[in-house]
Amino acid sequence: MKFNMGTPDRMVRVSAAAIICAICLARIISGKAMVVLEYSAAMLAITGLISWCPLYAMAGISTIRKRSHYWYLLRNKNSGL
Repeated sequence: MKFNMGTPDRMVRVSAAAIICAICLARIISGKAMVVLEYSAAMLAITGLISWCPLYAMAGISTIRKRSHYWYLLRNKNSGL
């Protein structure tokens, strides 16, 4: 499984899941709408925590920023620099 979600995307998903859970726990919404929101929050939280979205994978989308070669050389201890 190749990661396809960057940090900002992950933070938005997990935050949205937390807000939706708070709405459901406060019983602001009830019935079928609450069940749909609970499943949506679960999917947002899971995809945000594992950094992989199946819909992004099917569409070939990735929100991960490409790192520069210079950054890689600075982080790589065996680069010879």
